[in-house]
Amino acid sequence: MKKESFKILIKIHASLMRVRIIEMLKPLDIEIIECGTDKVLINKMKEEKEHLCCVILNINDIEDFDIVDNLREKDNKIPIIILTTSKKRSFHMKGIQIGVSELILVPFKDNTLFSKVQRYVDEKRNSYIELVAFNFENYLEGEIRKAQKGKFSVSLMFTTLIIDENSDFKPDEVENNYYANIYFNEIKKLFWKTDIFIRFHTRYFLGVFPFCNNENTKVINEKVLERYEHLLEERMIPTAFKPLIEFVTFPKDSEDIKALQNILYNKAKDNTNLSIKWFKDEL
Repeated sequence: MKKESFKILIKIHASLMRVRIIEMLKPLDIEIIECGTDKVLINKMKEEKEHLCCVILNINDIEDFDIVDNLREKDNKIPIIILTTSKKRSFHMKGIQIGVSELILVPFKDNTLFSKVQRYVDEKRNSYIELVAFNFENYLEGEIRKAQKGKFSVSLMFTTLIIDENSDFKPDEVENNYYANIYFNEIKKLFWKTDIFIRFHTRYFLGVFPFCNNENTKVINEKVLERYEHLLEERMIPTAFKPLIEFVTFPKDSEDIKALQNILYNKAKDNTNLSIKWFKDEL
C-alpha cells in the first residue's frame, strides 16, 4: 500500500460543516470520501477498510447511533469520531458504550477536530513505517545499481521545517505537524514522477533524485527555497519556520548505500531532534 493512499470517510448532512471539515483537513494530504447515506458509508468502509484512518459522523439523537453499531459489526478497530450538538449525558454515555472513539461537541474549534484526526492519521502512517522503510530501501538499492551500471549520479534529500532559534514562537505538536503538512504538499509539486518524495515521519521528508549530481542538488535546493518563500508570501506558514534541506550524492559522498544514508541521517540529526531512522542497520 502506498503511504499516501490513506482515507477518511465522512457523513455530514450540513453542507457548511462538511465544507469546513474538508478544508480544515487538507493539510493532512489524504483523500476524504463523502458518504450521503448509511448504505454508502458501510459499502465504502468495506471497500476502503485497509486504507481508512477514521470515520467522521454528525449524530445528534441516540436512535441514530444504529449506524455506529453497523460499522462496529464490520470493523471494531476503525476510529469513529462523532460531532454532536447533544449535551445529554445519556447520549454521551451511549456513544462510549457502543465504541465511539471521540465525541466532539458542536460548535468546536478547528484545532480540536484537526488534532484528533491527525492523531489517527499519524497512527495509521506510523503502523506502516517498517513497510515503507523496506520498500524505500529496495527502491534505493535498485536506483544505485542502475547508477553503477549507467555511471550516473543519484542524490538523496532530507528536508523538514525547523524553528528559527531567534524566534519567540513556540508551536505545539499539532501546529508543528499542521505546518509540516502544508510544506510537504507544496514541495512535492516540484518533482517529476521519476523522482521520489515521501514522508517517513509526520514532519520529516525524503527525496531520491536519479541523474542528479552535486551541482543539480543546488538547483533543487533553490527551488525548494522558492516554494518556501511562496508559502511565506501567502501567509500559509509563520516566518518563525525555516526549511532544513540536506543532500548526499552517489558516488561523490559514498558508493555504499548504508554510508550514504548514515551521512544524510547525521546531517539531519545535527539540526533536529531526529531520533528514528528511515533505514535498517545491518545485523
